[in-house]
Amino acid sequence: MKILFLSPQLPFPANTGGTIKSYKLIEYLAKNHELTLCTLLKNDDLNHKKQFQEKVELVDYSSLSINVPRNIVNFMLSIIHLTPLNIFRNYNKIFLSIVKNKSKGQDVIFIDHYLMYQYVPEGFSGKVVLHQHNTEFIMWKRFAEIEPNLIRKTILYFEALRIKKYEKKICNSSNQILAAPNDIELLTSLGIDKRKFALTYHLGNEDYSNMPNLKFDSSQNAIMYVGTLSWEANIDGLEWFLNKGWSILKKQIPDLKIYIIGKNPDTRIIEAAKNKEGIIFTGFVDDLEEYFNKCKVFIAPLRFGSGMKVKVISAMSRGIPTVTTTVGAEGIDVKHMHHLAVCDDIQLFTDSIVSLIKNKEQWEILSVNSKQLIQKQYTWNNVFKNVELAIS
Repeated sequence: MKILFLSPQLPFPANTGGTIKSYKLIEYLAKNHELTLCTLLKNDDLNHKKQFQEKVELVDYSSLSINVPRNIVNFMLSIIHLTPLNIFRNYNKIFLSIVKNKSKGQDVIFIDHYLMYQYVPEGFSGKVVLHQHNTEFIMWKRFAEIEPNLIRKTILYFEALRIKKYEKKICNSSNQILAAPNDIELLTSLGIDKRKFALTYHLGNEDYSNMPNLKFDSSQNAIMYVGTLSWEANIDGLEWFLNKGWSILKKQIPDLKIYIIGKNPDTRIIEAAKNKEGIIFTGFVDDLEEYFNKCKVFIAPLRFGSGMKVKVISAMSRGIPTVTTTVGAEGIDVKHMHHLAVCDDIQLFTDSIVSLIKNKEQWEILSVNSKQLIQKQYTWNNVFKNVELAIS
């Protein structure tokens, strides 16, 4: 089958939830079909382009660098053009022409992220498959709900409504939609035909679930956090945890440490960590095994966002007990204090961390059950089976 894959960024190196999923899909489709890739290039993508092309055997490849900043001028322009800001920021006439040319003779156009639907040529006679990495409008809505500034809150709500309208339109126009369970529920609530959906998951490194079990007694009084430290949802979550939860934890476990793993932390995170003992910024870490072994708990304090969280799936796969929020656990079929701890209140969040650090029996329950759940239900083979169903 001839497939044209449209991506809003080069999914390499695959070191974030979104790029891991995109890279695995491209890798699979390239091995089993005739795959053409058209991708926008952002930030330092150009530096990785050659290495990416050496790793994946594509029938054809086209890319174009784009840099349209998120600012007030472009926000106003997006209003004039009657399109959400991020759709406007990811539009390019030259790239549109490239995609139109590459689409000739293709059986399927695979839209990897809602940002790329705008490039589907009018009159395309093949199948259009939309991969919803998450339900975007709900993320903006949740962001608006916790924003204290009235002007920013209003803008965020406005953008959420614009994205909601756009997502509904493109989902109705697609032949098939790949989405996680929680996203399917949200999108069908907009009136989109449930028969269009095929189930998918956002997964991490499957090798984690095959590694030796972690040991409670060999770990330290330490917790770990992994994430993109410039992403707004991660910044907000870490600020919330460090400002409201860290002092509670230190009173109960004075020697507790937290390893915050990720490059270029936002200044707000650095400020939240200022003058607090036991907070260690590691920078980017290629191999997390050292931290999985020496930390007793993995945390994902997310107050807004959408879609399945790869960091949570990865931690569960490795068997490190995880404490997260309702947002962090959404889309995963888990039970509180059986697979992981799900707490939205900061006191309950910190209580769960303390319990897992001090209670070996409880720690082992979560460690074993989380790993078994991932091994049984959340595998790349299951994802690829549904991808085949979607494109066929």
